Amino acid sequence: MLEGARRIADFYQSLSKLSAVYSTLSEAKDNDVLKQAMVTHQTAAMDAFNKAFYEFQQAQLVISVVAGTEVQKAFLHVEKLLRKTSLKIVEGDLKVYSEALPQLRGYVADMLTSIRKELGIEAQGDPS
Repeated sequence: MLEGARRIADFYQSLSKLSAVYSTLSEAKDNDVLKQAMVTHQTAAMDAFNKAFYEFQQAQLVISVVAGTEVQKAFLHVEKLLRKTSLKIVEGDLKVYSEALPQLRGYVADMLTSIRKELGIEAQGDPS
């Protein structure tokens, strides 16, 4: 379960990088030099995102075997939101990232609470 939480952090970080690269690309409308320079960053961001997503799916598979329903559902909520947000970023919706952050923080807090509960650890305040 702890590895799953780490994978969500990696997934979230890669989504943040993806959003930053696509935002920069959109602002470089008339700057061909900047656009060309950002292509490398765009490729790297997509590679990092794909790797993080793959590793998250591996962790999610393990979670489905070892964790209870509440933890599994919490992971599924996070995964669906991250997937939907990343797709919209790639499609050009650059506001979706900042709009999704409050919901994402809530889902991650729910997930961490579920993990602590399953591990028998008393919740120590709001992690967000």
